[in-house]
Amino acid sequence: MIHRFLPAVLLGAFLAGCASSPLAMRGDEYLITTQNCRCERYSVKDPAMPVHFDFTASYDIDEDFVTRIGHIVRNEGKDSVSFSNAYVQVASRNVPYQYNRRFVPLTSETVSPRDERTITLVGRAAPKTSDPWLAVAGEELVVTIKGISYGGRTLAQQAVTFVPRNPKLAD
Repeated sequence: MIHRFLPAVLLGAFLAGCASSPLAMRGDEYLITTQNCRCERYSVKDPAMPVHFDFTASYDIDEDFVTRIGHIVRNEGKDSVSFSNAYVQVASRNVPYQYNRRFVPLTSETVSPRDERTITLVGRAAPKTSDPWLAVAGEELVVTIKGISYGGRTLAQQAVTFVPRNPKLAD
């Protein structure tokens, strides 16, 4: 059975790098490889707007492959952050999510000035093979977000790349 990626809400921006102390996630971790990082938490700040995001992700394997992508959205400015016109695309190389590689709208939500919010995406899919660990080998998950605005101005599209850490292999 294939399930879709359930967008609770996801936001993004520019100016990025690895960050310390990952968000609390359960399961095995994804490493973020965007901009030559190899870290468990990725910090992103828009160059033109006072909006900051931290991304992290994890996965579990039981009968299905379950992925959780979480992040904190910090609005450090005087205007609101809105993703009422935002779309997210989750593109997985090996996991057949229902809306894989398609943009889907996000739930309309606003982050007030000087406020922050933790937001999570959860996806569940049956692996393509009888051994679900084969889905981990060579997997790459790219999350692309577009249409987020701050004070009525649209932020630049952003993509974050995740690679699962395989606990069966030594780093």
